[in-house]
This record gives sequence, structure tokens and C-alpha cells, in this order.
Amino acid sequence: MPVNSLSVFVVSLKQDTERRAALQTRLDALGISFEFVDAFDARTDLDTLNAAQVNRDPNLHISVPEYGCALSHAFLYQRIVQEQLPHALILEDDALPLPQLATFLERRCYEQAPFMMLYHGRAYVKPNISIPLFDDVVARPLNLNCSHTVAYTLNLHAATVLKDATTPVQALADWPTDIAALNACIVRPVLVQHPPDEQGSGLASVRQRKPKTLKRYLTRAHYRRKRLRRQSIRIEPQTLNASDESENL
Repeated sequence: MPVNSLSVFVVSLKQDTERRAALQTRLDALGISFEFVDAFDARTDLDTLNAAQVNRDPNLHISVPEYGCALSHAFLYQRIVQEQLPHALILEDDALPLPQLATFLERRCYEQAPFMMLYHGRAYVKPNISIPLFDDVVARPLNLNCSHTVAYTLNLHAATVLKDATTPVQALADWPTDIAALNACIVRPVLVQHPPDEQGSGLASVRQRKPKTLKRYLTRAHYRRKRLRRQSIRIEPQTLNASDESENL
């Protein structure tokens, strides 16, 4: 019997058979049932979409691979809403699930928050709030958006908000809206690891940064972020080293 009662989707390019096989081995070993979902290949198929599906304004500074990533996740939000799934786990195919992920799913810990990041970048969390999950694993509510779409759970409401925010796709996959407003949490310690960028998806190497101008210092959003950072506890991301990888293969 699988340990999970929620839907688990693995986003993967159809031709990435080696990645698929490696992740399938890991998930099978943990007793996690899942479904591969073919990622959108923007390198070949971006021109097949219309303006209602994707905004290709060059001023957005989004690279073609980033469009592919964002669209892949957006199509999954649409599916979750269409099928009225109460919860789902979304994994990218370079995720490295840890044994504790099975416990998280078996105990339905994802029901403790509308949105949970099981792997994350630098995070700014609310002080003095920690949601016990199991053993020493806790969820920390976010004050600000936090990067990485490697592994996260979401409920139907969060999927609906993200679906609306990605119609059309006009932002990076992480994230098209303020997920902190969804009461999103990070999970500590992380339940999924991720290889360094040069070994993983490599999106960091093609990410286009918007040019910084003095105008950003005149916006309310800038000072709101600055205020929220001061009111937060900063948590650094956990990274994979060689010994971690060998222990979890």
C-alpha cells in the first residue's frame, strides 16, 4: 500500500528518461505512489501558445527555459482545480526525496497549511511561530516569498489562486503571486534535497535578472518588503553535499 493518499505529480520532460528512472527508484523505495507529468518544452512549443496562455513581453526578462518551467507548473494548477483535488504534492524531476518525506505524507502533515515548501531557498519567516509536524520536523510560516519549486504541497484554494495568477503566465514559477498571503510555510528540516545548479535543472544559469533602477526605491512594495524583512527571522537554505548524496542514494 502506498504511504500517500494525496496526488503526487512529478514534472519532467518526456525525454529525460535517466532523471525519471532515478526519481522513480527513490519514490518507489519510500512507498510513494506518483504520476509523471510531461513538462512543457518551451524550446520547441512556446510558439503554439496564445496571449491568453503566456505573456511574452521582453520587458518581463523571462528566458525560454524559465517560461517552460512556469508553464509546466501553471498547467498543473489548472489540472488540480479542474479535478477538484483537495491536496497535491508537486515534485520536479531533480528532487532528491529524503526518508522523512514518507512520514510527512503518511501522517497527512500537508493538511496543516495551505501551502508547504518541502525544499526552499533563503526564507524570511514569522518569528515565534512554529507548527509541529512530527519528530523534530516543523513548519514555519513565511513573511515573504521564498524561491524554489523543487517540492511543495498545496491545497485546492492555493491551487486556485496560483491558477488565476498564471493566466496568462507572465512571471517566474517561483512565484507568480505572494505565497506568504496564502499562509505558506517552509518545512524544517527540508524533506527533499536538490543537487547544485550545475547538476540539476540549471535554470539559475539562464535566469534573466530585471535591471535595477532607482524607481524601485520609490514604490510601496519595496518598503513593505524591507519592513517585513526586519520583522522576520532569516533562515538560510539547506544544500546537498557529497556525503548527503551518497547516504540517500
